[in-house]
Amino acid sequence: MMCQHYQHKDVFLSSPEQSSRSMLHSRWLYYSLSLMLMLILSGCALFSGTSYSIDEQFSLSATRSVQMSDQLEFSFKFVPESVPAGHDIFFVATFTNTTNHSIVFREPKQYGVSEIWDGVLFFDVEPISVTVPFKYPREVFWETLGPLPPVKPDEFMTIPSLGKHEVRLELPRFVFQNGKENDVISLPAGRYLVHMTYYNPCIGYKVEQRQERFVDLGAWVGEIESKPASFTITP
Repeated sequence: MMCQHYQHKDVFLSSPEQSSRSMLHSRWLYYSLSLMLMLILSGCALFSGTSYSIDEQFSLSATRSVQMSDQLEFSFKFVPESVPAGHDIFFVATFTNTTNHSIVFREPKQYGVSEIWDGVLFFDVEPISVTVPFKYPREVFWETLGPLPPVKPDEFMTIPSLGKHEVRLELPRFVFQNGKENDVISLPAGRYLVHMTYYNPCIGYKVEQRQERFVDLGAWVGEIESKPASFTITP
């Protein structure tokens, strides 16, 4: 109503008065636009991600993992299910968002596929009909292999509501025969059953400041054990 009142009175203003009113209107428009821009920028900042210390990040992760436990499903299968001895072994991991909203998801990379509990995809290979005893490298001297790379921004993506995401990865096949470090072989012929768990304790990626901190992306956190899958290595 106030704006309409001023517009109505402008009809009766003289030229100097009109010029002054026009200047005031321009200033009002400038400040309004400036205020809108500030609000937009501050709104963007809300979603830029707050960073937390390592202790804070794991505390948040522990709390959120309970709330998020049923929001993601995980399964995998070997493609193909039978390979000749000495050939690479591939599997497809499928992740399903069970909610009616999108979720931020940490996608497993090849370097995160590990036979001990320090990766994103932890696997355990169970021989079903194999005559040659073996052990994976990290089962023998895992401390000397060094830590995994830091968590990076490009590991995170969004899975839409009720959507699925598939990633093709390789199951490591080089092992120590009889557990001896100097006797490296490819997985011997036979049938295997593989147990696999997806594990992400990170709410976001790591940044280096005065100390290590994690940028909160609100990523799904927790662990999911899939149903086991089998594959065969032929002679």
